[in-house]
Amino acid sequence: MATAATAPYAIYHFNRMSDYGLVANLLAVPLTSFWVMPWAVAAFLLMPLGLESLALTPMGWGIDGVNAIARIVAAWPGAVTLVPAMPLASLGLISVGGLWLCLWRRPWRVAGLAGIAAGFVSISLVTPPDLLIGDDGKLMALRATDGRLLLSSKRELRADAVAAGVVDPHDLADALIRLDRAAELVEFHASPATEPLYTVSPFDEAERVTRMFATHPPLAERVSRLRNLGEGRSSERNG
Repeated sequence: MATAATAPYAIYHFNRMSDYGLVANLLAVPLTSFWVMPWAVAAFLLMPLGLESLALTPMGWGIDGVNAIARIVAAWPGAVTLVPAMPLASLGLISVGGLWLCLWRRPWRVAGLAGIAAGFVSISLVTPPDLLIGDDGKLMALRATDGRLLLSSKRELRADAVAAGVVDPHDLADALIRLDRAAELVEFHASPATEPLYTVSPFDEAERVTRMFATHPPLAERVSRLRNLGEGRSSERNG
């Protein structure tokens, strides 16, 4: 009952639902009730004597056990179901419906089930955003027509910059060129007649968007940046 009551609020705040929350509670609650809490009371009683550590140590074992249960259950396949962001109106419908169902004792209390059902149904009507931007503004994702998320390629350039701090940038650039030469290149042909068949237009008007959300940035750009890093370091050492 507690899991069902808190599930809407977990969905609203975290966009996910724990499918095995009941199993985790069945394992963790007895451990908390019969081991952790008695030792917590004992620690409180022993505090005036300065002996609370005698109770806090076994209490910590119980807390470690609760954490272990959470990790094990969370690692099970299908432990979490991701759901779309719940609108505030949906949470309001579920909350009002639940209160109506629980507070009234008359036959009309069952009308609260309609509010709860309406709240959950409205989640499926939410349209996910087409553009997602990370908190720091350094990562973007664009939703394609087939529902896939195309991640911005700037993260690859940041990875190159970090790697250049460990190895020589010129050596890293040479390695990228050798890898590119070793890869099999397939010539790509497209015509305006087949443009509607593509998820992303292969022509010039979509080139900027395609480059921004490509899996990897162009090799020439990566090599140029690494060369510039290497030349900058050489200038600093000579200076």
